[in-house]
Amino acid sequence: MNVLRNVGVVSTSIDSEHPVGRELGSVAKAPKPFLVKDILLSVRSNQIPGCVASINIYRIEGKEESFVNVLHQPIYFNVPISNEPQFFDIQPDESLLLEPGRYFIAFQVVGYDRQGPQTREMTMDFNVYLKSSYLRENVLGEMKPFPVNIGMAVKGLEYQ
Repeated sequence: MNVLRNVGVVSTSIDSEHPVGRELGSVAKAPKPFLVKDILLSVRSNQIPGCVASINIYRIEGKEESFVNVLHQPIYFNVPISNEPQFFDIQPDESLLLEPGRYFIAFQVVGYDRQGPQTREMTMDFNVYLKSSYLRENVLGEMKPFPVNIGMAVKGLEYQ
C-alpha cells in the first residue's frame, strides 16, 4: 500500500559516506517454480547524473539469513535525471526461473557519472509503501530490517 503519496519518501543518496552499493529490498517466497517476467518499479525523482541501477535476486538458505550467490547476472537499467515520477518495467534478458524457496529481491544503485558535478543533492526518491524490507550497506553484507519499502513488484508465471 502506497502511503503519504505526496509527503513520505524513501531516499538514497550518493556521497563520500554512502557510495554506491547499498541494497534495499524485500524477502519473497516462491512456493512453486516461478518464471520472472517483469519487475515493476517507480522512482519519484532522481538527481543522480548518469545513474545506473540494478535488480539483484538472491536465494536465501537456512534459517539464518544466509545467502548463496546471485542467481543471475544483475539486471541493469538507467535512471535518467528527473523531478517527475518514472515508471520502469524491467524484463530479464534471459529466462529467470526461481525454484521453490525464499529470495531477497533488491534494488541497488551501481554507478553514476563521476565526471559530472558532485553536489549534495545527488539523491533518488521513492514513494513509501507499508511493507517492511531490508537494507544492506554492501552486497552480501548484514541485512538490517527497514520499516517500509519502495514498492517493487515481481510478476511472472507460477508452474504447477
